[in-house]
Amino acid sequence: MNPLRFLNTRPTSISIEVSSKCPLNCTYCERAGKGENIDIGSYRKITERMHESGSIENAVYCGIGESFMNPMFYQMTDETPVKGITIISSGMLPIEFDKLNQGSGKLKLIIFSIDAVSEDKIKAICGAQYRYDILLDNLAAMSKFKEANPKVMTLLNCTVNEKNYKDLSEIMEFAVRHGFKIVHYSLPWGQEEFIARNYNEIASNIEKARLLAKQNRIITDDPFHSYCCIQIDSILPFVNLKGDFFPCGFALHSNYIVGNLVDQSFEELWSSEKYQEFRKGYLCESCFMMRMGKIESGELYASIRQ
Repeated sequence: MNPLRFLNTRPTSISIEVSSKCPLNCTYCERAGKGENIDIGSYRKITERMHESGSIENAVYCGIGESFMNPMFYQMTDETPVKGITIISSGMLPIEFDKLNQGSGKLKLIIFSIDAVSEDKIKAICGAQYRYDILLDNLAAMSKFKEANPKVMTLLNCTVNEKNYKDLSEIMEFAVRHGFKIVHYSLPWGQEEFIARNYNEIASNIEKARLLAKQNRIITDDPFHSYCCIQIDSILPFVNLKGDFFPCGFALHSNYIVGNLVDQSFEELWSSEKYQEFRKGYLCESCFMMRMGKIESGELYASIRQ
């Protein structure tokens, strides 16, 4: 689905950053500094604004850091007024899965970011401090949790990079072993030259992985023709620790701030001049994900080399 179709659709989900702290140091990550956690008062105001919007029914917990680094995260997910939540995690901190639902049934999707299946290679990508044993413990606990909560979906996200692009089928096999229902291969932001230079091999390896997915009834897609900015039926905005509101992920990358969801209602943001300008689609023209659609013709590589 092309995001241009959804520019004038009010978002039904918002991505919320609750921590910019992270136990990892991934080679492709843009995070800088030690990070901090969101103020609980700001968090409550943001979720209150979401509820008041009348259209935003889902929260996606994702940011430049690891949500579980915030000691109040379980309380936050329990008290949020939205109907559904998605959690994206590196799996590097022990997760108490039962605390994520606590009888509310709001948890809809758990996403683990896993970029390799061998301990040596994943440490080469994510840093020597990577705790592979904790990841495996979390995956085992997730399997038990899913037995009791079969409606909760599980997704493995792998960011394709120079150290793993030859191993995409192995990552799919890992997903099969651990019961993931969806696998998504993400392309790394800001590394267009690497992608263009290795396009044929990356595309071939993705197709091999997709064949494995089909054989094992796992949902997957082609990252060269998919857009992770779309969440269900609308473009996914992002709200950072301070409440700054970005209308999409590329807007965050470009520091295109529409306003602040702590200080303003969503209605004020939606009708603001900057949000209206965003909905004309100009930012989409320079978006990394939109540019990936040009790679097969060689147009992208030519533009990079100029």
